[in-house]
Amino acid sequence: MIDNRAARQARIPALLAIILCIGVSGQASEPKQIEQWGVFELSQTETAAGSPYQDLELRAEFTHGSHTLTVPGFYDGKGVYKVRFSPDRPPTMIGNDKVTGVRIYNQLTGEESDLSARTVVLTTPLAADACSSDLAQMLKVPIDREGFFLEAHLKLRPVEFATDGVFIAGAARFPADIGEAVAQGIAAAAKAAAPMFAGEVSVEATTAVTASRLCSGCGTCEAVCPFGAIEITQDRHGRPVSDVNAVMCKGCGACAASCPCGAIQQLGFTDSQIFEMVRSLARDGDPSGPEA
Repeated sequence: MIDNRAARQARIPALLAIILCIGVSGQASEPKQIEQWGVFELSQTETAAGSPYQDLELRAEFTHGSHTLTVPGFYDGKGVYKVRFSPDRPPTMIGNDKVTGVRIYNQLTGEESDLSARTVVLTTPLAADACSSDLAQMLKVPIDREGFFLEAHLKLRPVEFATDGVFIAGAARFPADIGEAVAQGIAAAAKAAAPMFAGEVSVEATTAVTASRLCSGCGTCEAVCPFGAIEITQDRHGRPVSDVNAVMCKGCGACAASCPCGAIQQLGFTDSQIFEMVRSLARDGDPSGPEA
């Protein structure tokens, strides 16, 4: 509640209502549904024996008169347990030509009530940019269902993608405040500066290579590569062939396994090497004995 004297000094209307994350009602008519973070959050730091994910059950009970609502909690890491509660039904504004108040829904009692307000402030949620999918396709990086970019690992590599040389920070990952965005930006800059300071980049020893004479240029390898390391180019005769970027290749072997012509081999795991391994295993334990 805003004090009338303080409101006059700050030139704020005495009857002021603020609705957060307007448009996040989950209605089918909305162009995009955006996950609404907990409106009310309780945090508790505890040290419990056993696994915090399996051996501990956390819940909170919100009570108002004879009405009780139970909300499950979760473990957020580093000994922190949280309970989040978001109302199922968002508030609505009252009035036609002029706003006269706000209608809210009490989830505990299951009743609606009207609050008078001369001014209603609406805050919008942070949504992903509409061109994020195009950028993700260009850089060969993943995005989630809301259009935000997905890092390589939430805990171990929070500002990196699986694709080397591409970093992420700020609200491109998820809705972040200024402090979080600055910290992530500093981390991403440090990660990007490391190979530039070293002056060289180490590549995987088991990268893929293409035999141009066998390649038909079908593009299957380019489609299955999760790191965007393969591109269909033309050789000196103008034939379409697969070209592997050894710096971006991680040696996963997806291209070699999917190539219908057998034109791509993985260094260290070529067909001849794998067949020789099989022959060695089939020799009754004596490497010098006859082949099976």
